[in-house]
Amino acid sequence: GKFSWWKVPKYIVAQMIGAFLGALLVFLVYIDRLEGLENDLARGIFATYPNPTTSVGNRVLDQVVGTMILLLVICALTDPKNSPPPPGVTPLCVGGAVFAIGVSFGTNCGYPINPARDFAPRLATLILG
Repeated sequence: GKFSWWKVPKYIVAQMIGAFLGALLVFLVYIDRLEGLENDLARGIFATYPNPTTSVGNRVLDQVVGTMILLLVICALTDPKNSPPPPGVTPLCVGGAVFAIGVSFGTNCGYPINPARDFAPRLATLILG
């Protein structure tokens, strides 16, 4: 079945809340260790941050190419005109693609290819100080 468009906003909000609560949980678990760290080191625990030597244009290109590769892999795996992988293997292939993209493109921007994984923890970092 297809995912109904009326569910999309709820799904996005649920992902953001989950990522925010995950960052809050990490903060609570590591609160004693975070006290002595510099801000730059501590914030890297919660969210990804770009390499300061990478230009803004290169950061944008990095994310566009990484997202394009991920979408191409997902479309290739789920297109009914292609030979599908065996049952239950598609999530492993998508996970492998995400891993490969992160390993390949993580140096420039720190691997923020999912807004819920990146934005909500940044918001938690901002609120928690």
